[in-house]
Amino acid sequence: MEVCSQKRGFDFRGEDLLVKKGAIAGKKILLRAVNWIGDAVMMVPSVNAVKKMYPDAEIAVLGRGKINDVLSLAGIVDRFIKYDIPPDLLELKERVKLAREIKAEGFSKCFVFPNSFDSALVPYMAGIPERIGFGSFPRIILLSKTVKIPVAEMHQAQKYFELVKADGFSGDMPDFNMAADEASVKWAETFLSMNCRNRAVPLVGISPGAEYGPAKRWFPDRFASLINRIKNVYNAEIILLGSKNDMDVCGAVKRQVSETIIDTSGKTTIKQLAAILKKVKLLITNDTGTMHLAAALQTPVLAIFGSTDAKATSPVKGNITIIRKETECSPCLNRICHRKTYECFSRISVDEVFGSLKKFLGP
Repeated sequence: MEVCSQKRGFDFRGEDLLVKKGAIAGKKILLRAVNWIGDAVMMVPSVNAVKKMYPDAEIAVLGRGKINDVLSLAGIVDRFIKYDIPPDLLELKERVKLAREIKAEGFSKCFVFPNSFDSALVPYMAGIPERIGFGSFPRIILLSKTVKIPVAEMHQAQKYFELVKADGFSGDMPDFNMAADEASVKWAETFLSMNCRNRAVPLVGISPGAEYGPAKRWFPDRFASLINRIKNVYNAEIILLGSKNDMDVCGAVKRQVSETIIDTSGKTTIKQLAAILKKVKLLITNDTGTMHLAAALQTPVLAIFGSTDAKATSPVKGNITIIRKETECSPCLNRICHRKTYECFSRISVDEVFGSLKKFLGP
């Protein structure tokens, strides 16, 4: 067993930055964003580094709607361009149209954070002079500067930071802050007032899903048993959190809970989710985008890891306790357990998780 507690993941010293001379005054820089919520949070330190290196440049992000919403919570980016084209490369006409629109913007540089061919295609077709990204084949033909793909053991946030370092950034990976917007905070307050039976008791968030697959999901029946125990011991309010893709697993948990709980799966925007996360006393979660978002918002997190590598994908900052088991096959990084045993999760008991949450909720 391995239980890790941390108060962020890296030695941030943002005040001692040494940045590249000659900021691009009056110019525009495009950031091609990643496609997962957790990755977007882990990308934020690099976004901050770009802004520090080029303080007078306009920073724009090209990303999918929910990813743009995540990055907006950091308050760094000047503008967002929505990328809503299906991943099918046969949709070339739409990519050409978007590339023409971006070309008209006059961007001088683009950081391509994802490691896919498609992510580099539009910046290439847009004729952006400098296009910096990881040099995997065959997309190296679409980039003007390639960066060697970092070793697997490196944290994902540090991997993204390698792209900015390749452009001349000198110094440690900078810190960052994320905050829910005022309108969403007001919405969350109204929502909780209408749905909580008692606002005086602890509000505990539970995120039992994980879009990547079941190898990242602790079992619904164990989440349900944990919730029953939390309610019995702490008389807490429980709120289930997740996207529309998590509705089935949230429903499975809810059906096994003896008392009423709040289920918001598939019912909130990213900004509304962030506002709720600021209201909870603790988030108990799998390795999810919600985990990363909560930690960045400085909400205490108790995370249960299965197939993924906590050394590579734990939250970048925050008050985090990680529960995981060392097994012969973990971390396998698979979507499903090829052994069909899910041993990395089966060895994590309700008693163990409940014991770990006492430091957040009390004895």
